[in-house]
Amino acid sequence: MALSSHVSLPPPTVFGGDEYEFWAVKMEAYLKAYNLWSAVEKGYEPLAESGNLTVAQIKQLKEESRRNYKALSFLHSAVAATIFQRIVGASTEKEAWDTLQEEFQGSDRVRAIKLLNFRRECELLKMKDGNAIKDYVSKLIETINQMRIVGEKIPDQKIIEKVLISLPERFDSKVAAIEESKDLAKLIVNELIRSLQAHEQRICKRVESSTEGAFQARFKGKQPSSSREVKKQSGYDKNIKTKGGVNETEGEK
Repeated sequence: MALSSHVSLPPPTVFGGDEYEFWAVKMEAYLKAYNLWSAVEKGYEPLAESGNLTVAQIKQLKEESRRNYKALSFLHSAVAATIFQRIVGASTEKEAWDTLQEEFQGSDRVRAIKLLNFRRECELLKMKDGNAIKDYVSKLIETINQMRIVGEKIPDQKIIEKVLISLPERFDSKVAAIEESKDLAKLIVNELIRSLQAHEQRICKRVESSTEGAFQARFKGKQPSSSREVKKQSGYDKNIKTKGGVNETEGEK
């Protein structure tokens, strides 16, 4: 939904030549907030001047022209001076946008190659046994967002499926429980991650308790089994005799 006429957003983020993909996502959202994204998607072509234009056509022409130049003005204000030089000659928002996209994101062929590489990386990505679920999911989401930026449409259900099939063996019981009790078509990513993290924490606590129990058992096994052994180890057993039959303590006396 576009903003009302009396509400305005802060100025858009200025693009200086780095991280074009992230800036493009922000700029697209900014233009959509003002209902101007169609100027990029559909472009703007002025109708030829003609005395045969109806009042409705003239009104439409003026509205499309206004929207185009408003969007172009936003784009001008969202790039640094060095970048503005690339689009200074563009008369439409779409022309300026396509110019920046071609230079900083590459042609359709280049974007297709990037997408192929990201797909391969995503397919090979699996959680290793020593990794934390948070770290693995962060890496997966980062790769998927890169794919989305270059045009791939990836629903959240695909992310959920990818996570469930790429977890190590210690999550098998949890995955089975989720598949049996949840509707994967309605499950959201954050809910899945919270559930897996809770399972991971339980595993960690179980391992810690087991390790602590084993340590205590081993330590207990080394303890003296009787008070006599305690006295022997501490040197206070008065019944210990020397070769001469005299208690060492008594001999000292």
